[in-house]
Amino acid sequence: MPPIDSPDSAGSLLAPAGQTTRLEQRLALACALLLCASVFLLPGRGAVAHLARLALLLFPVAGLLVWVFLPAARQAGWRTTRGGAAGNTWLWIGLPLLAYFITALAGKLVHGDSSVVLDKPVRMLVLSVGLFIWLHIRMDLAFFRHVAVLFSIAGGFLAFGVALYERFALGIDRVGVQPFPIQFADMAMSIALVCAAWVAGLPKSALRMLASISVALAFVACWMASSRGAFIALLVLPWVVAWASGRRLTLKRALAVLAGVLVVLAVGLASNTRLRERVVEVRTDLQAYAQGRAATSLGMRLQMWQNSLHVFAASPAVGAGTAGYLRSQEQGVAQGRLDPAILEFNGAHNQYLDALAKGGLLHGLSTLALFLFPWLWFRRRSRQPSGVPLHAVAGFAVASAFPLFALSQHVLNHGSGAMFFAGSMVLFALACAPQYGTIPANPTASGNPP
Repeated sequence: MPPIDSPDSAGSLLAPAGQTTRLEQRLALACALLLCASVFLLPGRGAVAHLARLALLLFPVAGLLVWVFLPAARQAGWRTTRGGAAGNTWLWIGLPLLAYFITALAGKLVHGDSSVVLDKPVRMLVLSVGLFIWLHIRMDLAFFRHVAVLFSIAGGFLAFGVALYERFALGIDRVGVQPFPIQFADMAMSIALVCAAWVAGLPKSALRMLASISVALAFVACWMASSRGAFIALLVLPWVVAWASGRRLTLKRALAVLAGVLVVLAVGLASNTRLRERVVEVRTDLQAYAQGRAATSLGMRLQMWQNSLHVFAASPAVGAGTAGYLRSQEQGVAQGRLDPAILEFNGAHNQYLDALAKGGLLHGLSTLALFLFPWLWFRRRSRQPSGVPLHAVAGFAVASAFPLFALSQHVLNHGSGAMFFAGSMVLFALACAPQYGTIPANPTASGNPP
């Protein structure tokens, strides 16, 4: 494994922080707008969601145009040594994205599946290429970080607005229809965790107040989606708060955060009948499954997990492909091994088992690396004695939440989930990269926002 960068490696900067040109500010704005739009507009509906997908495509294209037509913007040097530069950032963030695409492509070629199966892996490829290009470009990183903070805060307001619109204007009980409720809840919870980092680490200011409001609104949007799995990410919150505030996680502070989490859950369950019913259903679903009735929410998951392990055991090297996975479900129903209701689903509702069953061990390992490498990178950069890089904490929050979401949902099999996770990793990796224009690691020390 390559060494993880040190966040304060500013020795290779081309100019002192703060002495950035107007061109570098414009490039930072362009890059941040494209990346932030591709991530934080995803909970939106209609044209807003389409704009997110368009921004994703323009991200590497814009970087390539800058590299070709603006030689003065090219970053000099691209080392991969410790304390070095953008190379290590790409090895830990960009390479796993590329590996995920390559193993998905290999599976498609082996099994002859439809090209549709490459839709989400191609988005990983686009982000990997875009990260590689933009790491070669000089830009005002402080300006980039400001835009990322503002967009993430706006994401909480957007998720809340969509939830209100669907609930009261369209009369939808379980909101988040467009990406669909589980994905919507996962994204809303992730936005809440990101904004929690700003609340914990920013000095008192209007921006911090907006971030705290965004946390509350994103939580409400998640609550209105009535998704049980999203709330498991609250386990990440104590570490986000502790690291963003620049202090170790003491028992007193951990208990205070835990108490806050329990209050949020208690209020949420008491005020949302649908969510409360879904939590109670866990026990009744298990009882029904033990009695041979699998046509329940949890029962179907258990059958999908069982079938995925069965498929993987039959072909551990390359898996069965998407078409083969669906045939295995039909065979299981015909044999009486699976409930006919399983035919409504085309995945395992577990990202790890889904990857193993459809792509074999190699794709399963690339999926694990996709989650593990960014988590390790952001974790290391969030725990530095010289300062608290808040964008690293935000990246750590998303990198910690999505592997938990993946336990009960194939989050990367949907465009919104794949784009949000991979886009967030690239966005916060760029914000943490030791590039030209880097500001001090600890924004609270000078009273400036990140």
